[in-house]
Order: sequence, then structure tokens, then C-alpha cells
Amino acid sequence: MTPRRRLSPVQTCVGWRVAAVEEWTVSAWCRGAGAIGGGGSKHPVAILLQGPGGVLMTAPDGTPLSEAEVEALLPGALGRFLNGISRDTLLTEEEEEDR
Repeated sequence: MTPRRRLSPVQTCVGWRVAAVEEWTVSAWCRGAGAIGGGGSKHPVAILLQGPGGVLMTAPDGTPLSEAEVEALLPGALGRFLNGISRDTLLTEEEEEDR
């Protein structure tokens, strides 16, 4: 399955705001009677912090990311983070029906 990305809910703690750009996959399969299975994973691809010194954007390993790199990972994520908005990448029912 194609990985999906979303901006996690923004958490606030002692003057800091933090969120992550998360990537997840979910899959399920069937191989005949009684042989069904599924799996999934979820992990951060970027960590966004906003505090007294401004905004910090890093990869999970601590490598600094630019605004352009965050935008490439999930268009609009930084703007939503700065405005306190989070929305996942799942399609609305109308969008799903149009596919």
C-alpha cells in the first residue's frame, strides 16, 4: 500500500509546541480460507518544534530540515503547524467516491 502522511496533533508543553509529520501504511491480505493477515507501521519523518527561539524542523535523527524539505514531505504541513491546524491525508467520502 502507498504510504500516507499527516501532521500529528500539535502538543503544547511549557511554552513549546511540537508536532510530527507522520508516515503510515496499513495492509491486509487473504490467501484462501483461513489465511488472512494484515500489518502496518507508523513513524515520524519530520519533527516540528516552536518555542521562544522560533521554529526548529528536524528529521527523526536530528538533522536540520529546511522549510522546503518539510514542504516536500507534506505540502502545507508547516503552515498548518504554525496555525495550530492538523489534518490527515485520508480522502473525504466525496473524494473517495470520485476515484
